[in-house]
Amino acid sequence: MNRIEQKSEQLRANSSLQTLFSILTENENAVQALYLDGDQQPQTVTYGQFRERVYAAAYALQKAGVPAGGYVALQLDTCPEWPVLYWAIILSGANALLLDPAHGDEMTAYLLRQAGAVGLIGAAKRAGIPGVRQWTKEELTQAPPAPESFEPVYGTKTALCTSGTTQTSRIFVYDEKALCSQLLNSALLHKANRRIIDGEYTRNLVFLPCHHVFGFLVCMLWMGFIGGENVYLRDRSPQTILATAQRFEPTMLITVPLLLNNLCAGIRRSLSAGTEQSAQLTRALARSAAEQKKNPERGLALAETRLFEPMLKGLLGTKLRCVIIGGAFAPRDNLELINALGYYTICGFGMTETGVTSVESGMSWDVRLSGSEGWKTGWSSRPSARKTAFLKPATWCASGRTGGCTSSAARRT
Repeated sequence: MNRIEQKSEQLRANSSLQTLFSILTENENAVQALYLDGDQQPQTVTYGQFRERVYAAAYALQKAGVPAGGYVALQLDTCPEWPVLYWAIILSGANALLLDPAHGDEMTAYLLRQAGAVGLIGAAKRAGIPGVRQWTKEELTQAPPAPESFEPVYGTKTALCTSGTTQTSRIFVYDEKALCSQLLNSALLHKANRRIIDGEYTRNLVFLPCHHVFGFLVCMLWMGFIGGENVYLRDRSPQTILATAQRFEPTMLITVPLLLNNLCAGIRRSLSAGTEQSAQLTRALARSAAEQKKNPERGLALAETRLFEPMLKGLLGTKLRCVIIGGAFAPRDNLELINALGYYTICGFGMTETGVTSVESGMSWDVRLSGSEGWKTGWSSRPSARKTAFLKPATWCASGRTGGCTSSAARRT
C-alpha cells in the first residue's frame, strides 16, 4: 500500500478535521509554503513551523473567549497566512465562515448575521461592522507560542458563500465528514494518472482565492492531504505570476481559464509576427500535436524537453506536469495551444453547493481538448483512453439556520 492509499484509509476510518490536520502535519520537515518576501527573498515554511503557528493563533482565539461551535469568519485574500488562520479557527473549537475580502461592510455584516458569527479575522478591522469581535491577520499570526499544555478543541464545520452574481450570496455549510469525503478519491487519481498525483513530489502555484470552493478544497485541503507544497503569489499581475513560477518551478497549477486565456493571447502575438522564428514555432506546435495524438506521454516529453524547453522556462517553468482547470468553460483552441506546448491540462467541475464532483484524468489528446470534466463508465468506446475519476459530491440539504444539519452534506442557510 502506497502512502496516498494509507492516508486515504486513515481518513476513511476517522473522517474528522482532527484526523485531517494530523495527516497534514505528520511530516514536520516537509515544506508547507514558499513565497517571496517584500525584498524578493525566498521564504520557506515547514509543516512543523506551520503547526506551531496554527497552535499559537488558536490559543489566542481560545484566550479571547471564542465559544466552541461558534462561527468565526476569515476574510483574507490568498496569502501564506490564510491556511494558518483557517486551521487556527478550527483548532480553537470554532467553525469557519469563509468570506470574500472584496465584500463591503454591508454584505459582510449580512453574511455574519446569517451565520450567527461571533468573530471576524481580516487584513484590517472594519469600523462599519459593530458588535462582532475582530482580529487582524497580524494580531493572530504574531501571537506568542502556545503553551505546552495547550489542547486543541476541534471545530467540525466550514461555511462557504456563493458569489451572489445573480442574487444575494448564500451560505452552504460542510461538516467535517463532507470535507473529508472530498479527499478520499486521491488514491483513485493516483492510480488513474501519476501526472496528477505521483505520490512523491507536488509543488502547486496558488492562484485561486482560498475562500472560493475550488481554491479551498483543492489548494488548501487536498494539496496538504497529499503532502504538497504551496507557492504563494504577492499579487496576481502577469509579471508576478510568471516571475514566481520561474523562481519556484511548480509541478502543478490549479486555475481558471482566464489565466490560460491571457497566456495564450501573448503566445499568439508571437505566432502572428510573420518572422522565421514564428514560422518555426508554428511548425513545432504542429509536430507536438501530431506526436501527442499518437502517443500522449511521448509527445508531451518531446514538447517539454526538446521542442519548447527554452520557451517554457520563460513562461510557467519546465516542471509543470499538470494544469487543472475549473470554474468556467475553457476554449478548445487555447487548450490545444497549451497542450501542444507541453503543459498537460485537465478540467474538473464543482460548485459551492456540491463541492468538487468530477475531474477528467485521461491522457488522450482529443479528450483533453474537448474540455471533458470526467466520463462515466461505459460512455466511451475506448475506456482505456478515458480514465475516470469522479469525486464524491457533498450534496446539500436545506434545513434552516446554521446547526440544523448533521449529515455529511453541504447545507444551505
